[in-house]
Amino acid sequence: MGSSPVDKSTQQSSSAAATQLSAQQAANAAAAQKTANQTATAQFGTIDPTTGKYSGGTESQFLDPNSLNQTGLTGTYKDQYNSQANTNANTANNSVGTTIQNLNSRGMGATPAGFDADLQRKAYADQAATNSTAYTSMSQKQLSDALTNYWNANSALSAYGTIASSDYHAATLSIRQRLKGLSWDLNYTFSKSIDDASGLQTSGVYGSAFITNALLQHDNRAVSDFDIRHIINMNSIWEIPVGRGKMFLGGSNKVVNGILGGWSLTSIFRYNSGLPVSSPVDVGGWPANWNVRSWAIPIKTIEASPTRGGATPANLFSDPKAAYNSFRSPGPGETGARNILRGVGFVTLDAGLYKSFQMPWNEKHKLQVRWEVFNVSNTQRLQGNADVTNGLDPQFGSPSASFYNFTSIQGTPRVMQFAVRYDF
Repeated sequence: MGSSPVDKSTQQSSSAAATQLSAQQAANAAAAQKTANQTATAQFGTIDPTTGKYSGGTESQFLDPNSLNQTGLTGTYKDQYNSQANTNANTANNSVGTTIQNLNSRGMGATPAGFDADLQRKAYADQAATNSTAYTSMSQKQLSDALTNYWNANSALSAYGTIASSDYHAATLSIRQRLKGLSWDLNYTFSKSIDDASGLQTSGVYGSAFITNALLQHDNRAVSDFDIRHIINMNSIWEIPVGRGKMFLGGSNKVVNGILGGWSLTSIFRYNSGLPVSSPVDVGGWPANWNVRSWAIPIKTIEASPTRGGATPANLFSDPKAAYNSFRSPGPGETGARNILRGVGFVTLDAGLYKSFQMPWNEKHKLQVRWEVFNVSNTQRLQGNADVTNGLDPQFGSPSASFYNFTSIQGTPRVMQFAVRYDF
């Protein structure tokens, strides 16, 4: 049965309206997608679907595998920057001053990280085949999962990227006193520094600042290599009260005063707690990076218990075998335990004794005699580790004979020096 002219006209109008509405919806959707793509492109960059070449982008955690090289830099290099907030409280009377200061800073900086170039290119290429803005819709976890599917630790590449972060918090206390014949300062710092990697400026391509697993960067996060929790230093100058006009032998003649009077004693004292020490380097395999091995992972509570040696060499642990058995080998992708131990602290005292003689032929001419002693107590604090490695499954094995043996002393043995100075 045929349609009437009125029915055909109505159908054509409805079809035209539907077509117009569909076109309008498509245009709106295209405009929204274009805006999203422009935003995502500015943030993440783009990948050419044909070549897989990455370009642009400000999100540096998505690194371009085509531009990586051993001395190259991904993204825009930014050395660490710091913001700092200080609060000061000062109290003073006739002779004593006290300063309390609180310091906080956060840094964002570049650090070398490890990548498997073939793995990354494969992941980029697969994503580029379906979306020219490959990572605009991928979360960090999705990216990690995508790359993990292609994990193949048979190659390694070092590149610098602005992906690392650091935090530093500290409180300082300073006390100073000025008395007649005696001045002294006492300073104490309590601090903690945390970062993803330390020593970028001095680290080599696969050096100490290298992040072993770039996909799980924060596995590297720990106290910094240079973190020192406690620092105490004190300095003083004391005019010994002996000689003419002093408390003792105040009425002495020129000869006695020339020999015994007018001496001053100076001192500098320093103490700091120990630097961090990482767990052993596992040499049983290459679980996270083909060029840099991971650290072992503790399976028991473990702390340093330094010994001074004797029947056995001086060691960071009183029982090296028990310490060795407290770790296991890392599994695939595991970075291991960084900076979980503490080395031996450092302490030293330096002192000086001096006297100035005024020359009789000219009051502006003076002769000064000095005796200085460095490390007065001849304290020997140990450092260095001869062997910091473990084999496969250390929890079942035995360490080498040099496992965490100390190798040197901190500072120098006691040193004395004498000096004569003539001022004119």
